[in-house]
Amino acid sequence: MAEIISRKPYWRQTKWLMASSLAAPLVLIGGLAYWIGRVDGIMVGGMPLNFVLAAHGVVVVSIVAVARYAVLQDRLDRWHGANDDV
Repeated sequence: MAEIISRKPYWRQTKWLMASSLAAPLVLIGGLAYWIGRVDGIMVGGMPLNFVLAAHGVVVVSIVAVARYAVLQDRLDRWHGANDDV
């Protein structure tokens, strides 16, 4: 387990990692709300482009953000000696 002295930097880095992982999906959702009217008439595969972006884009970006967070958090845990692997 991590020593008491190194816990503060560990949690500071963990909070920044969480914030950066949440930023991409939140920016995408906000960007979609702004740009949704501009792509209203474009069709992709028989569906409106705004529906395709909203239904698929946000899900894909969220999955990538969660996977990125898991990999980087595991790396951070190993660096600080806070991993559960024995």
